[in-house]
Amino acid sequence: MTAQESGTTAAGTEALRARLLASLVTARDRTTLLTSCVEDPDLTAQHSPLMSPLVWDLAHIGNQEELWLLRNVGGREAMRPDIDVLYDAFEHPRSERPSLPLLPPEEA
Repeated sequence: MTAQESGTTAAGTEALRARLLASLVTARDRTTLLTSCVEDPDLTAQHSPLMSPLVWDLAHIGNQEELWLLRNVGGREAMRPDIDVLYDAFEHPRSERPSLPLLPPEEA
């Protein structure tokens, strides 16, 4: 089956990429807006044993975007393979995340 037969066209693929990119940029902008007023000590603290430090969550999201979009879909090389295990939610329960060598807020 060709791309034309399956209903996929180059223009459709590019339109989908543009929509996905716009969604990611919007989400990142909103996250920045919500977290830019939070001081570093509050970003790195664990406020509840049910939650990760916010800085862990931010870096986890970025790491997962890189894994899924850049590496798996885009076929690119890893940018920061050294942090893959650090931000693997299955590897580290929330209770131990504050003791991990987390990226500082600016890098996360």
